[in-house]
Amino acid sequence: MENSRESIKGEVNFEDMTSRNVLEKKNVQNMTGETPNVLNRSFFVGANANPTTVTDFLNGAPGQRLYILGDGNMTITNGSFIFTNTGADKLLAVSKVYRFTFFKIEGPPLSHMWVEDE
Repeated sequence: MENSRESIKGEVNFEDMTSRNVLEKKNVQNMTGETPNVLNRSFFVGANANPTTVTDFLNGAPGQRLYILGDGNMTITNGSFIFTNTGADKLLAVSKVYRFTFFKIEGPPLSHMWVEDE
């Protein structure tokens, strides 16, 4: 009988693995200007009323990814600090998402680069 009691006393814990998958809160921010600040952000919506040429994304962190929803007015300049997957300047089309990754470079000529994913 005591063996039965021991098995009854024992506790079994079940964990719901889906409860561990908490979605990180993501804030979408408008992106405007020639050198937009991307500090601590990943998701952006182009919000330029007039044609704008972007030459760099400021305050990036190694490995940071940017997801940009195009507005039809934002052109990314290829070759200075941003490198598009076509190797040419790129107009970000309306309602299309573009993804760039930040890389820190040690030494000249560049200090950093943003590379567009394929």
